[in-house]
Amino acid sequence: MLKGTEDKVKIGVSCVKKRVIIVLIFVFLLGLTNVITFQCTSKYYNNIYKIKQWVQQQYLHVESFDVYTNETELSMFNNNFDLHINIKGYFRVHGSGYEKYIDRLHISERLETIDDKTVAIIKLTPILVSDLKKPVYDYKEAFSYDYIHKLHAYEPYKINTYIIECEGYSQTIEINSNK
Repeated sequence: MLKGTEDKVKIGVSCVKKRVIIVLIFVFLLGLTNVITFQCTSKYYNNIYKIKQWVQQQYLHVESFDVYTNETELSMFNNNFDLHINIKGYFRVHGSGYEKYIDRLHISERLETIDDKTVAIIKLTPILVSDLKKPVYDYKEAFSYDYIHKLHAYEPYKINTYIIECEGYSQTIEINSNK
């Protein structure tokens, strides 16, 4: 073979190796990005429950419902805030059954137009489950359930109105989103 041809083959093999390494690094980084994204977002949605038939709900009696936030003014660079939720009431089982507890909170968010104004409707449903290791008879127990829900302003530079509903109770919170 000619001397120039060997050099071209070596250079060609070298370029192919570099391209394969670059593709492998790209695939690795893409996979790593997906894992990191899943880990970062899943921690915010770990308390949300999928829709299915909740047969335990008749044992839940909500007596009070409180919602507040420490943020009333948001800025252009900070449009996130925490919604502190406290639900109080009791579980009631007539006859024989099992001890109940709140496992999770189903959260439904939607935007609606009320009186030509866009508002966010947030509906909360505590999900009850039974502790099958603890049978009870004519059982009544008080509960207090606290949860922090992360929200953000849906309309920048305006007053954002949130109507939070839980088992027949409703509260309204307004957050001012400034420039």
